[in-house]
Amino acid sequence: MSLRPRLVTVGCAVAQLLLMCPALYAARHMRARKPPTPVWSAAAANNSIGNPSLSSPKEYGNAVLRAQTLLDRAHFSTGEIDGHFGSNTRRAVAAFNRARKISAGGTVAAATWQALNADAAPVLVPYTLTSEDLAGPFIPIPENMDDKAKLPALGYESPDEELGEKFHVSPKLLAALNPGIKLDRAGVVIQVPNVARAPLAKASGMTVRISKSHGAVELVDGNHAVLASYPATTGSRHEIRSVSSGSISPFRTTESTAHRNRRRLVRPRHTAAFG
Repeated sequence: MSLRPRLVTVGCAVAQLLLMCPALYAARHMRARKPPTPVWSAAAANNSIGNPSLSSPKEYGNAVLRAQTLLDRAHFSTGEIDGHFGSNTRRAVAAFNRARKISAGGTVAAATWQALNADAAPVLVPYTLTSEDLAGPFIPIPENMDDKAKLPALGYESPDEELGEKFHVSPKLLAALNPGIKLDRAGVVIQVPNVARAPLAKASGMTVRISKSHGAVELVDGNHAVLASYPATTGSRHEIRSVSSGSISPFRTTESTAHRNRRRLVRPRHTAAFG
């Protein structure tokens, strides 16, 4: 083969690559593009008709917010209500489905929605800030454990963090639900998840069970039916703590409502409470 045909062949190959590169870049850019930000709406979150099936970790929006809040009220906590269908939400859905004998695994299926929507109270409700909500004190919490030990208490760093704990919601979602509203004055009205719920009725044979496979602290009745489930992280053998004579507790409850594994050591978390 002469040099000229070889050069022609190489030139054609280079031209093809140049033509393909923009298309490949565009396809790669489209795959990496983030999903659109949801338009948060009380009307959409409170709507109990036509709720979509939820199963993908990519799910994000009003339907997930509705499912998380209803699960929380049913005592099957997702930890922090954030509008994302994350791993804690999937586990809460699976626990709820098992308890209701719904064969849907970790999917919010039509039967799951039917059971959840039996609770007809609104998911998002208005709340008026009080002076107590803003009283504080709000102080930065240091990362170093020795510095933490010097503080009189490990409290909240900001009003939105305290309100997030009160309503089991992430501060980021709380801000998204209330765009442009500053949480700095009593009397301000904001939208919050309605997590008010009646305590579980006491019954004989109730026990607390730590499920490593389910990643949860569970309340079960005398027939071993799960009545409530809350996210938990099982500890290693180095974290076993003696709780009474002849018994141990090889776990620690998740600080899932402490917003991205915050470093607070006081106040019982709502995820570990069965009230």
